[in-house]
Amino acid sequence: MDRLWSLEDWRRARLSAPDLYPYPFHPDPGGLISWGSDEHGCEYYFLAIEPDPDEWRIVVSSERNS
Repeated sequence: MDRLWSLEDWRRARLSAPDLYPYPFHPDPGGLISWGSDEHGCEYYFLAIEPDPDEWRIVVSSERNS
């Protein structure tokens, strides 16, 4: 539940830095839907822009710089 509530913070961040956050967040149309994270700080999202969920892409974000 904490992960879903934090999406509001991501929405605000996207408004202030659109180049860093190119995708909207759910429930915005075509928004990212959070579905997981790992012990390395990566967050996993479905990019829900296609009408068929089988066609949704996966987006990964990380706090680490590569």
